[in-house]
Amino acid sequence: HFDSPLDNAAAIFDAELPPDEDACDDHDDEGNVTCAHFDSAFGPDHHGDDDGGDRKIAGPSFEELCRAHITAFADGAKKYAAETQLTKRVHDWQRRLGPILAMEEERGVFDIHEYGERVLERVKNTTQATFQEKVHFENVTRDVAPYEVSRYFLASLMLTNQGAVELSQDGL
Repeated sequence: HFDSPLDNAAAIFDAELPPDEDACDDHDDEGNVTCAHFDSAFGPDHHGDDDGGDRKIAGPSFEELCRAHITAFADGAKKYAAETQLTKRVHDWQRRLGPILAMEEERGVFDIHEYGERVLERVKNTTQATFQEKVHFENVTRDVAPYEVSRYFLASLMLTNQGAVELSQDGL
């Protein structure tokens, strides 16, 4: 856990400077104070205390804080990039499947018993018209929408399981 940079800044400004007379007594042309030797004035991690001695600042250094913030930023950027990729894939998936799902919603509900009745009706009509006992599945599903073929087949399997029809490789 790192302390806030503001906490460390408050400690720096509250601390007294070391009694180094030569450290910051230079002035530029405009009268501003300059510090030719910043480290000699403050030291890398030291500040003066009330009796003029040096004391070590508790907590991470500025460099450590910067590294921690940069690491946190990089981790956040990686997470954002991963989420962005995932969001893009989900959006593409929704764009492709949206029309398909909308079409599926417009189709009637699959009621296997209703489709079973349709199969039996088509078998009956086909056998009466052709005077044959066997009917090809192709004749049962003639003139139906492609998505309904699988529904008719599933209903045929249910009818076979119930013993209402018999399936074979050469006809229904």
